[in-house]
Amino acid sequence: MILFQPEGLTYINKAGETVLEAARTAGLWLESPCGGNGTCGKCKVKVLVGEFNEVSQEEKDFFSQEELDEGWRLACKLVPKQYYRSVEIERDLKDDKGNITKPEMSTFYTDRQQELQPWQNEMEKIVDTSDKNEEKVSENGFDGDVKESYGISVDIGTTNMEALLWNMKLKKCVARVVAPNPQQTYGSDVVSRLTYASRGQKEFETLCDCLQNGITEMLKVLTGEKSEEVTTVSVVANGVMMHFLRRESIDGMTKAPFVSGCKDWKEEDGELFHLPKAKIILFPNIKEFVGADMLGVLLYLQKEEDLNRSLVLDIGTNGELAVVKDGSIYISSTAAGPAFEGASISCGMRGEEGAIQGVTIGKEISFDVIGKTKAKGICGSGLVSLVAELKKAGVILDTGYLMNGLEAKNAGCVKPILEGIKVGSHGNDFWCNENVVLTQQDIRELQLAKAAVITGCKLLLQKCGLKKDEISHMYLAGAFGKYLDLEAGKTIGLLPDILNERIKVIGNGALLGATMFLFDTDREKISNIIKKSQHISLADTEGFQELYMGAMNL
Repeated sequence: MILFQPEGLTYINKAGETVLEAARTAGLWLESPCGGNGTCGKCKVKVLVGEFNEVSQEEKDFFSQEELDEGWRLACKLVPKQYYRSVEIERDLKDDKGNITKPEMSTFYTDRQQELQPWQNEMEKIVDTSDKNEEKVSENGFDGDVKESYGISVDIGTTNMEALLWNMKLKKCVARVVAPNPQQTYGSDVVSRLTYASRGQKEFETLCDCLQNGITEMLKVLTGEKSEEVTTVSVVANGVMMHFLRRESIDGMTKAPFVSGCKDWKEEDGELFHLPKAKIILFPNIKEFVGADMLGVLLYLQKEEDLNRSLVLDIGTNGELAVVKDGSIYISSTAAGPAFEGASISCGMRGEEGAIQGVTIGKEISFDVIGKTKAKGICGSGLVSLVAELKKAGVILDTGYLMNGLEAKNAGCVKPILEGIKVGSHGNDFWCNENVVLTQQDIRELQLAKAAVITGCKLLLQKCGLKKDEISHMYLAGAFGKYLDLEAGKTIGLLPDILNERIKVIGNGALLGATMFLFDTDREKISNIIKKSQHISLADTEGFQELYMGAMNL
């Protein structure tokens, strides 16, 4: 039996079961970006009572001898020696002040109009609001014979999930919620989750249940007492998440030639998410790893007067790309990995309070921290900004190598940079403060991610016969793109070097596309997008490997 602290929850474990596996089954959150392979070092727990297996080499790499002596272990490598005896472990849930916290699983919810206004403004650009029935509507709902009706638009990403609650009569956004995808404990990227789900039907069902329950809880927070007044839910998701949501076989997504399912529309009863009177509409995937989320983005962009010669980037754990040219849409995807979401970074975190989202280096170093509090981590946009600034300062070379203190001093780096450089266990580190460090491995993770994106852009443009200078507009979609400093993105080679006035940041275009469908359910518009789409497999394109390796340089 395992006793988990600080919750005091007990779990009857099985022989040979790791503490990470036990925590998953018990419904406890343990961060595990690598999916339990012992390579990320984030599933830290402390042994309080009991006998366990010998310390693994992976644990020796992540912990000092002093930490090991204190009982710190990796949950994915920790197995009780005698499973029928009681053991006690404590999860690492304390912040820098010693307070118990679970920031990784926090859910952001708002019904404050000033925070919802941007969504309202975007909706009014794409939906006719001239017929909203305001004269019969009171401040708190509907009077007389006008019945309340709510719709929900949902976007399911690999790392985060987001939903908007809309008053259908008022055509007004009344609430928003963002929550982490609960599947993260099985791996931060889709490959890790597909690998786990491929072990057998039980594991596949586990991930399906995990996602469905997570969405249900998120929508419970969103709707509050209005759950019975929700009539329609439109859902977009990336290609893999849609398979889990619809419980369709993932076999075609795990081996070449990759073939996606979920190609058709699907309607579910509202009980799927405990919304008794709702109709749930699941968007179809486009092709292969280009999912319903990109379909939502392209639907949203139909409002643009001239999309011809446009490049569309939805940058996330799974990057999705599209080029619109002469009436055709060329689409592809690239496995960028979780670096842009902060999941595979040593001090990475979501874009929430305490995250560094921007950095400026002059004679001093200035950190832009969300919430204007002390930095406790770094999100994707902050990672790009920090590496770009350190590169411009000369302390990070084109190869990604982070100089040591002496090399940086000889290169003429300013004092604040020199003070931040320390020797780490796997290379040189740069400390932003006592809580936040950028490691050499973090830089490598960013190089891999940005190389995947820029290689995808270059190859897709080549396939379309479109040169960089011929791009009329580049649309950046997704939460990461919304907060990305464009110049920093160009500095590290993440974005094509085109004029800023040609770049349009649209935020969560997938969610806006799902919102459009709530108010205009014409499926023919979406079917036309799919018909015009031609999938390009980047990995099978000649020259991919050479171009990818060349794009690793910053």
